[in-house]
Amino acid sequence: MMMSIQNSRGNETDDLRFQLLTWNVANTDPPGLHSIEELLGFDSNHLVDICAIGLQEIPTGVMQTARSFLQYDDWAKTLMHLLSLKGYYMVESIRMQGLSLSIFVLVKHLPFVRFIRTDLERTGFGGVWGNKGGVAISLWLYSRRICFLNTHLIPHRNHSHARVEQFKTIIDNITFGTSSSILSHDCVFWLGDLNFRISELPRADVLQSINEGRHIELLDFDQFKLEKAKEGILQEFHEADINFPPTYKFDIGTDTYDTSEKKRVPAWTDRILYREHPDYTTTGELDGIY
Repeated sequence: MMMSIQNSRGNETDDLRFQLLTWNVANTDPPGLHSIEELLGFDSNHLVDICAIGLQEIPTGVMQTARSFLQYDDWAKTLMHLLSLKGYYMVESIRMQGLSLSIFVLVKHLPFVRFIRTDLERTGFGGVWGNKGGVAISLWLYSRRICFLNTHLIPHRNHSHARVEQFKTIIDNITFGTSSSILSHDCVFWLGDLNFRISELPRADVLQSINEGRHIELLDFDQFKLEKAKEGILQEFHEADINFPPTYKFDIGTDTYDTSEKKRVPAWTDRILYREHPDYTTTGELDGIY
């Protein structure tokens, strides 16, 4: 993902390259560095400028949770070690139980990253538990205010509208000081396990469509797209065309859809979206994201 942004010389623009990763790690420990490097797909000749990594379901045992108050968790430390070898610096990381968000920038951009703030919103069990909710990081990068938001919303097929309401709560309640909200930023990157499912269709029909290479037809039943058609706040966010099979839910370490007793219906639960502030969209001050 690219964004044109004013550089330090003040009268020119540079294209900054963003990489965003969302991953529900399903209560597992970090794999080896090689596996994570392979996932990130770094090209040493064309490194991205900013890397945002949002994780869900980080292990939350008693000891892991206690240590997280005193030091970075194992996932954050592993990512920090790997990306430091590539010339990145972790400017901020925030964790809420099993949900985390870490932002890395190439060292050359560090002098131009300012006003870093974080906030979180719990939506689990009526807003008192952080197993679901959102974590956010706000910063100025050169001349632009950017917000990164990682959410993990309520599961199950029958909670589509509840997911929208949780997102609205997160948008309304996360703030960065008295005058800065998520939507006040020039650009918002929203990623996470949004948990929107495929409506109506039986599991066997969904699997057949995937196996026959007709998975794009399933997007007509994608709950996020159906909710977006009705909800103005969702219409402000954009995502790239989905041209890959559903990302949920595989047996761990395989490309086989869930064979457990639950036999969950495949869906595109993992999403990455962005929003440009309307003022910049209409005036052309922000040259665009593409």
